[in-house]
Amino acid sequence: MSDQQEFIHITCNIDKNDPNSNQLIYCSQLYGTFFAVSGRLNIEDGMLNSITLYLLNYKGLYNIGMLKETKTSFKPEGNGVTLTLHLKANSGRHGKDRPLKVKCNNISIEGLKGLTVNRELHRMSRVNNNEHLQEGLFDSEFYQRDGSKIKDMDRLDDEKDLTRQDRCQTTYSKFV
Repeated sequence: MSDQQEFIHITCNIDKNDPNSNQLIYCSQLYGTFFAVSGRLNIEDGMLNSITLYLLNYKGLYNIGMLKETKTSFKPEGNGVTLTLHLKANSGRHGKDRPLKVKCNNISIEGLKGLTVNRELHRMSRVNNNEHLQEGLFDSEFYQRDGSKIKDMDRLDDEKDLTRQDRCQTTYSKFV
């Protein structure tokens, strides 16, 4: 047995010939809430016009939602694309009746090989850490505390040397 842990490479598949289904593109846990994001491809004449996203919170106290910045975060990258989910607790769009439509700039669906989905978690509050103690909810993804002592949390999302297989922040799906 080696000192280095062997990584499991998990890959999802997106059926580019199925524009009617909500296909899983991302799942994770933040603030103790497990959630998943599905996407429905909006294709016209072989071109991907947009993806309609749905975020469903399964378990946990906080509702995680997608912010409007997600709508314009679709970027071509080689023979694939990258999508960044801008997420925030107790804010944004979530649930079956609150989709979010992402603009895809009429990219050819036939040539697409993969979709990389990243997340960018936004803080629950814009106040500094000392003022944050006066708020009704504690942002445990960004801060840690012991009584009145509060300090910034070291977040693995900010680590630069991790690959997409090393982190919960990123999902890779193949277009099939």
